[in-house]
Amino acid sequence: MSGPGYARPGSVADTVATLQSHPGARMIAGGTDLMVQMRLGHRSPELLVGTGALDELHRLEAGADDTHIGSAVTLREFLQVRELVARHPALAQAAHLLGGRQIQAVATFGGNICNASPAAESTTPLLVYDAQAEIAGPQGRREIPLAELFEGPGRTTLGPGELLVALRLPGVGGDQRSAYRRMELRRSVDIAIVSASAWFQVVDGRVAEARVAIGAVNAVATRVPDAEEALTGVDVSDRSAVATAIAEAASSCRQASRPIDDTRASARYRAAMVEVISQRTMAEAIDQENS
Repeated sequence: MSGPGYARPGSVADTVATLQSHPGARMIAGGTDLMVQMRLGHRSPELLVGTGALDELHRLEAGADDTHIGSAVTLREFLQVRELVARHPALAQAAHLLGGRQIQAVATFGGNICNASPAAESTTPLLVYDAQAEIAGPQGRREIPLAELFEGPGRTTLGPGELLVALRLPGVGGDQRSAYRRMELRRSVDIAIVSASAWFQVVDGRVAEARVAIGAVNAVATRVPDAEEALTGVDVSDRSAVATAIAEAASSCRQASRPIDDTRASARYRAAMVEVISQRTMAEAIDQENS
């Protein structure tokens, strides 16, 4: 049996047209997920649409007001920009943990996101950074909150002919603190059993805004509003108040989780560990100095 065809469009408009005319096509950049899925017979695209000639998808920029990450930007490219690593430490921590250096050199943010795994490393950090997804399609371009891109395991809300062009992380300024943690069986080899990200905006010594997200314990990575509410307003210099707020927030993370049993961990274990991992993640983030 012959393999799929290959197209290398030169513009986003041409890519949209190609995807429209080939409903069975799949975008491919690094291929670290797709090639494995094809080898296992889980996906059989009729056409692979490459991103090599799409300069717009490779744009990476730390702007004054926001951060722009093209969907074909690799994890290694992101990690090599010190300003971005300092600005988004949770995303840098997640990128460091995704596979080894060889995988990081080819794996892209768009691929990690559009694979739509509930355990995807980059998703919870991007959620707490309030990432917006820029999508191109037959009806033009639109921007949506990243959370609205996920429909379920392996499924996105991208319509026929649509592709993820870029991620935009709005700038906030001031004292921002963030962290990412996960639990896995073998570091840099396995995917997360549970994961969590936390982000805090601190103003005059208090948490003015909090964002908390958990992964690998629901059908999609999930923000936890009750955890965020528990942390908002806490005095970061009051260790007792911080510990109490974090414990309450971690309990909310457990209550917000609906894990399943699989070959890597039981639902019961995941539920217990998401409370532990989220608690450690929030403590690590809130203890940071101004970043």
